[in-house]
Amino acid sequence: NPATQRFLKKPIQAILGQSFDQLLPLYCLEDLHQYNSFLDFLDTDSDKIICFDNKQEKRYLYLQVSALKDLYNSIQGYVISLNDFTEQFLLRAKESMLVSALASSQEGIIVAELDPHLSDYKIKYVNQSLLLLLKTKVETLLGKPLATLFCENFNATIIRALSENCAYTADTIILCEDGEEKLTNWNLSPFFDNQLQLRHTIITIRDVTQLRKMEENLRQTQKIEAV
Repeated sequence: NPATQRFLKKPIQAILGQSFDQLLPLYCLEDLHQYNSFLDFLDTDSDKIICFDNKQEKRYLYLQVSALKDLYNSIQGYVISLNDFTEQFLLRAKESMLVSALASSQEGIIVAELDPHLSDYKIKYVNQSLLLLLKTKVETLLGKPLATLFCENFNATIIRALSENCAYTADTIILCEDGEEKLTNWNLSPFFDNQLQLRHTIITIRDVTQLRKMEENLRQTQKIEAV
């Protein structure tokens, strides 16, 4: 059909009568092993394949195959449906790499989603470093309002920056699950979609308790030396 012609980038005259295996070589998605033939592909359980078009561009397809049988139940041919999901596959691959990068970060990371009905943020993702910092478990945070992390001594300017959906960096006190207070640095990075609508805010949280103590001790030492 016309969609197949567009995918193969060939006119119908260059397709009809040609070998399927020459027009559309199939590769196993897991190990890029090339199938010897279309019939070889039919003998496998996998319905996910990789193929390369005539410009050696890697494309990802779902193949749905239906056998055409005569009255004697003998196969006379096949109807093959091609579903090109390359963009979706690459997007999922990028998302997977992003999640891996966030998970391995030494800084605590929160991905908070804006709830347009409540004009508030809900926690959609936290990494392991944040859980260790707060001494808590993932189920106590996911789906909860971001304000769950606010406490009496929380920096009000960070709350204001969140309400105004702007990038901001500041120190604040947060309360761990065991009651310990820690001084942390919050970095807010709003994320907008293609329509410039705010969807998420990515927050990196770093424990600066010891760092700020060292900086204060250094300042006190410098004052003494000056005297």
